[in-house]
Amino acid sequence: MSEELSRSDLSVLERRIDDLCWTLTKSKINSPNSDFILDQESAFKLFRIFCLLADLVRDEDGNAQVLLSAEEVDLVFNKIIFGVSKKGSMKEDFEIWIAMAVID
Repeated sequence: MSEELSRSDLSVLERRIDDLCWTLTKSKINSPNSDFILDQESAFKLFRIFCLLADLVRDEDGNAQVLLSAEEVDLVFNKIIFGVSKKGSMKEDFEIWIAMAVID
């Protein structure tokens, strides 16, 4: 499929898939009873980071399962905690951390 679509078309397709996955996921994590402290944009960025870490694995019956490496999740989670625990506003720290994570 990637040979049939241009890079810009693939980017648009990826964004649409991201938006659909986020729409399905955010309703589960952002319920009215939750104490959700991130704004929607920051939560989406965090969601995307963990999606990048995920591996889609199919079993012999064709069922798909998303797996995360415990070591990778631990590393990223610790970077997030370190990034948001600094002085300043949480949103500013999160934006700085996202920029650093993308560069790393």
